[in-house]
Amino acid sequence: MEYLSANQIILINQEIVSVFGEPFAIRDFGALFLIAETVKKKFNFENKKDAIANKAAFLIWEITDRHIFAEGNKRTGLIAGLTFLKINGFTLNPKKLNQEKLSELEWAVAKKEIRIKRLVKIIKESLS
Repeated sequence: MEYLSANQIILINQEIVSVFGEPFAIRDFGALFLIAETVKKKFNFENKKDAIANKAAFLIWEITDRHIFAEGNKRTGLIAGLTFLKINGFTLNPKKLNQEKLSELEWAVAKKEIRIKRLVKIIKESLS
């Protein structure tokens, strides 16, 4: 399984904030490093689809929730999760989870309107 490093997640955030003209700043590198390392050790299920969905959800949830960066945490969490899926040979089926639904999901995570288990289920059901 392939993983994103803390530095790769930083690059994702830098790209996102530069597109929107927002300032780049890391608020908590230690938490970012911990997320990048923890995802490697958690959710190592025999079923690859289960492992992938849980790990992607963990990245999205933790980056969004911990506010690692000054700006762009929701977007960075989502892109990090989607990138993790892609480098491991998975994508989300746009018929099940289109851009509008992804945006709604991103906000639901930020507002804690859904739990991480629900996020895992949504990702797993949308994998292709």
